Formats: sequence, C-alpha cells, structure tokens
Amino acid sequence: MAYTYALIDATYLCNRAWKSTGHLQYEGESTGVAFGVFNTIQQVRNLYDPLVFVFAFDAHGIPTKRHEVYPNYKSSRRERYENETDEEKENRRLFYEQVDKIRRELLPEMGYRNIFRIPGYEADDVIAWFAEKIHSSENALIVSRDGDLFQCLSSNVRYYNPVKGAIVTADSFRAEWGIQPYQWADVKAFAGCGTDDIEGIRGIGEKTAAKYIRGELKKGKKYDAIVEGIDIYNRNRPLVSLPWEGLDDYLPHPEQLPDDVVTVQRINDVYDSLGIQRNEPVHAREGFF
Repeated sequence: MAYTYALIDATYLCNRAWKSTGHLQYEGESTGVAFGVFNTIQQVRNLYDPLVFVFAFDAHGIPTKRHEVYPNYKSSRRERYENETDEEKENRRLFYEQVDKIRRELLPEMGYRNIFRIPGYEADDVIAWFAEKIHSSENALIVSRDGDLFQCLSSNVRYYNPVKGAIVTADSFRAEWGIQPYQWADVKAFAGCGTDDIEGIRGIGEKTAAKYIRGELKKGKKYDAIVEGIDIYNRNRPLVSLPWEGLDDYLPHPEQLPDDVVTVQRINDVYDSLGIQRNEPVHAREGFF
C-alpha cells in the first residue's frame, strides 16, 4: 500500500549504518553512514511509496527531559563514553560529524524538507508525536527498530523494521501480545528497559507483564511482585510513554508540513558527491521520487 507519511528514526538508521558500512570513504571523506542511510531510504520509497518523509534525529550530547526526572536514564552509555580510549572518542566524533552532515546538508540537498532535531527530546518522541496527530484518513509508516514505538500503532499507523523487512500492524501486534498497542507502555513500565537503564520490577519481563495486563497471571510470587512494585511502575510509566509532553510548542501539525521536492537529479548529485553508485532502480513519480 502507499503511505502519506514515512516517519523515519534517522538516529537508528545512522547507528545501524555506522556498524555495517561506517568504514567507507570517498576521496578521504567518511561516507559510510550516508551510504547506509540512503540505501534504506531508497528501499522504503521503492517498496511503500510515501508522499512525505519525516526525519527525526536525537539531539546528541544534550540531556533529555527524561534525564531531568530520572538521572540514571541511559547511564551505562554515559559511563561507556567516559571510559573511551582516544581512538574510540575520535571514531565517535567522526560518526556524529557524518550524522550532522546528513541532517544539515545532504537530506536538504536531496529535497527533503521535514527534518527535526528537538533539544530535550528523542527521535522516537518526535515520531510518536506525528503518529498521534496524523488524520485517520491518512496512513503513516514508522521506520525503526525501536520496539518502544509499538505503542504508536493504530488503524492507520504501521511499523517497519528494515532489518527484518517486516511490517507490524495494530492487528498483528494484538494477535501476538493480546493487548492494545497503547498498553505497551504499561508493559515497559512493569518490565523496565535495559537499553535505557530503566529498572523494572525484579523478575518481571515483558511476557509476564503482558499476561498480568490481560488478567491471566495467576496469583503467586510474580503476581505479588507486580502488586508490590506499583511505585516502580508509577515512576517508569512517564519515562517509557511516547511522546514526552511539550512537543506541541516545537513541531508543525502534519497538515502543515511542506512537500518534499526530491528529484532523481538531486539524489544523483548528492550520490556523485559521495562516490555512491546506484545498485537498484529508482521509483519515480512524474520526475520526482
């Protein structure tokens, strides 16, 4: 099906590309992150034909709203950075240099117009905000590997994992978990999130939390742990919920987003500047991608 919007977790795409093609260079300039990101963008466009792309980036190096209320948020990442070698620090600097160039220069040069990086917020907050605002008559495709975004699924919002190449819908989510997509935040609040260093109730994983929400968890140690851990749930619930409040002051309504002005020529010009060769045909719409 065709989609009105593609909501792109650009930070995830950049990190994924850094791990797979980050070593690539052209005329002494690092180009691997751009190569990987643009390949995925082309894949999404060829497969799903969205009219408007929305790119969401983390504001790297800036504490988020979640850090303000939960200082331990992503603390392991901070500790890892503090213990980096000089080589690792330089590699990280080169990575962010590429990310900033993609956001500030390359995507605009291609003709993309909706590129967002909001200090204090994360890419998934921006994606969730747009997913929430999109009119029910229009369709959106979230492109990410961040499972927290399952809570954004609805009748007109789907999720695409480019690694698995699979679409998750609200119906398929309900069939797998037996709960509504919005209840995924409750699951994460009970179980916690190791990736973000959000400690959940000890011994409670996502499957057990979902079983409790469905009313199917028998009374016993795990049931009692959930009941007794309500304070942990209450602390975690705002941390794992999307989007974090306040984005109305920073983002335009989806209906106000400018159209992309992407053309084959614009893309070719950027690819040529990076020494990137096309391996796939391009889906074009009357001269535009």
